[in-house]
Amino acid sequence: MRGDLIRIRPATADDWATVRAMRLAMLRDSPTAFLETVERAQQRTERGWRRRAGRDPQRGVTVIAEDARGHWAGTAGALRRAGAVTVVAVFVRPEYRGERWGVLDGLMEHIEGWAAEHTDTLTLRVHPENARARRAYEKRGFEVTESARARQDAAARSGLELRKRIERSPRPR
Repeated sequence: MRGDLIRIRPATADDWATVRAMRLAMLRDSPTAFLETVERAQQRTERGWRRRAGRDPQRGVTVIAEDARGHWAGTAGALRRAGAVTVVAVFVRPEYRGERWGVLDGLMEHIEGWAAEHTDTLTLRVHPENARARRAYEKRGFEVTESARARQDAAARSGLELRKRIERSPRPR
């Protein structure tokens, strides 16, 4: 159903003000889900927001979901470090949550497509008490890692680690 309702695209540096607004909204909506506070995010400069929005495509990506009117419905990011790709900063505005909109699926499909150029495994962390998010990721094929099961106490601080194998695509020439 997403086709006519939601469009997914990479963010650019010019999207910095909206990336900032979305980040502040997500931190206010789900303060325990992210490793940053509203106060710290508000201190970031325009230059910092531009860098976050327009990531170097070899090192990371920020994607956004927009409705037909251009309103942001959600966002997600991925960072590549030492050959590993970690999904970060996933957020869907409350009014766009659920299968009708398909925002999470669209964001994750885009992230997985980008990641497949770099790795065959995606990792993310979810707050142990965020059952809704965990179910959504598990529905997309993510599984709790063995190390996360063994370290439940650490998971309470840094998030429960989930991992998904993806099919690696050939790198573009």
